[in-house]
Amino acid sequence: MIIVKLGGSVITKKAIPLTINRKAITQLATTLKESRLPLIIVHGAGSFGHYNAGRFRIDSGGEISNPEGIATTRESMLRLNLSLTKILQEFGLNIYSFPPIALYRDGKLEHHANKVIKEIMRINLIPLTYGDVMLGQKGFRILSGDVIVRDLALLLRPERIIFASDVDGISQEPRKKTPILNELDQGMMPKLSFSKVRNDVTGGMENKVLEAMRIAGHGIDVFFTNGLKGDQLMKALRGEKDGGTVIRGFNHEN
Repeated sequence: MIIVKLGGSVITKKAIPLTINRKAITQLATTLKESRLPLIIVHGAGSFGHYNAGRFRIDSGGEISNPEGIATTRESMLRLNLSLTKILQEFGLNIYSFPPIALYRDGKLEHHANKVIKEIMRINLIPLTYGDVMLGQKGFRILSGDVIVRDLALLLRPERIIFASDVDGISQEPRKKTPILNELDQGMMPKLSFSKVRNDVTGGMENKVLEAMRIAGHGIDVFFTNGLKGDQLMKALRGEKDGGTVIRGFNHEN
């Protein structure tokens, strides 16, 4: 089992609000189909959810009380999810899509999620969920796709995690276009710098790396790869060399 996070930077056109990147999704679908691997897919918000969250000044750090903002942001995520699901199915991927509220209660992943997902996969369906505006213990909040990936990883213990974005991996100083790191470990974290992305309300690449490090601390390899490059994505899916930047699984108690 492999969990794949399809970043909003791949499946949408970041510079154009509410616009999918059909060409990129087509490439993703082809590669995922050819991999023949058991998959769970989580997708990001891109120019759909992040755009509307920006419009209504919604961020991931606190409670959301604007009913129009909640409704509009959620509707845009449903629209993106439907478009993505449709294209993936056109390429022969049998997708079973559902909102994260099906797996969460009071903002926490329920234990029954394990059984639900395994039952879906038992008949060769591919579970697909996404970041969303969700009701938790303290009102409505943004639940990012990166957090969902972490929660599922710790519950299901997959072989590996793939974060697919529009860059080849993690570099030490992206602004200076330093080379992509083949591997990343805990000791290198203080040396990294991260570019800020306009309207990204879920923490951008920095948050992805932090979540990935938490996942790796439970012995699971995490790859950061370019979802726009089929060959590189395939290598990451198979856990091969040159699949991007990898954080090797380690024991977080050591």
